[in-house]
Amino acid sequence: MALSPLMTLLTATVLSFAMCRDEKSSFDEIALVQIHSLDPVEDSDEQQLDDEEEFFDDDAAAFLPLVEQNTAAFQCVNGSDEVNGACSAQIDFSVMRGNFNDSSIVWYTKQIAGVDFVHATFEDFQRVWFCMRTKVFQPACAAPPCECSRPPCFMCPIKRHTAKKPRAAPQNNSVIQASRIEATRQRNLQRKHGLREAAASDEKRLRRIERDALLRKFNANKHRQN
Repeated sequence: MALSPLMTLLTATVLSFAMCRDEKSSFDEIALVQIHSLDPVEDSDEQQLDDEEEFFDDDAAAFLPLVEQNTAAFQCVNGSDEVNGACSAQIDFSVMRGNFNDSSIVWYTKQIAGVDFVHATFEDFQRVWFCMRTKVFQPACAAPPCECSRPPCFMCPIKRHTAKKPRAAPQNNSVIQASRIEATRQRNLQRKHGLREAAASDEKRLRRIERDALLRKFNANKHRQN
């Protein structure tokens, strides 16, 4: 489908990979994606957008479910792992050669991120980057390709965008109840042990008081005899 003059104004530039290595981090490379020269959509181009929406209708069902599973909070993966080779290769191809379909950015930003592309944030474009189909893979596949590990690689330019640590697997009621009973038993044992120690300490203190009293009485009697 031929691009309108407006769409030719929409350009996407992608920064090269920023190489970084952190022994405490789970990834070696980070791709920073930035969108520049985004011009607002005018009313006269509504028909063009309608045509684009119709053009992408056949594929939309394959991409929109990804929105629920993959948000802007992406978890980076290790790009040096062999299992992520296909993902790394596709990211490298897209970054170095600007593999963007300009006419689809406007439509996907509205459908996936829920905002007009002129108001989209960096996180919104991250989502579009992942959910938007590329031409080099089958229509049912998103970018990065389907065989990539989920969440996609190299999508965490700063740590606060990474996914949160997954919660522990839910336990059934019997396990939870047993755990609570054991915790209560341990607390009771500690309490009893503490009471016994307190009682022993009180007994020693009373014996010391009685001994001191007897010693004072003995010294007083001895003083009177002298």
